[in-house]
Amino acid sequence: MAKKAELRSKAKARRRKSRLRGGRPPWGLRPNDDGAFTVHWGSLAKYRFGEHLGSGSYGEVFLGWHKASGVPVALKEMREEEDERNRTRKEINTLLRIHDGPNIVRLYDTVRDREGVAHLVFEHVDENRWQSLYCVLSDTDIRTYMYKLFLALAYAHDAGVVHRDIKPANVLIDHGRRKVRLIDWGCAGLLRPGK
Repeated sequence: MAKKAELRSKAKARRRKSRLRGGRPPWGLRPNDDGAFTVHWGSLAKYRFGEHLGSGSYGEVFLGWHKASGVPVALKEMREEEDERNRTRKEINTLLRIHDGPNIVRLYDTVRDREGVAHLVFEHVDENRWQSLYCVLSDTDIRTYMYKLFLALAYAHDAGVVHRDIKPANVLIDHGRRKVRLIDWGCAGLLRPGK
């Protein structure tokens, strides 16, 4: 009886620790003792690049892998003209503010290459292109994915963050795992009371 209680207690502690990390791998960004995050720029050398996945207004996204663990990641190479450096910092701070939200893409790490170009390291989602999903999704599927998207938005709004760029291309769906991730928080803004 005491052994079962001890095992339950250890499992509960592991779940609590996992929630605190936001499901992050054991490398990259970690919360401080008070649960807040401090951004430390690491080296891009710990990641291996793969194929180009896409591009957006603020950067190019590549498939990659963490060399030591083999975990697949998405590497976002930021465009950092002088006026866009603040945008990179803003996106990082926004993601750290909502790091443990449901269905919000996880920021794993912040790194720079040898030239000093910033790269954001995200969880990789084995997504299905939304154009190909429309013809196979059932009514129940659509309702499930919309519910998950609304959970992400509600969490962000409760944290004082507005995405401001909701569109199909910014909602990644892994239909096989029924997994949804809201991505691209570069245009997000902070809610200000009374505005």
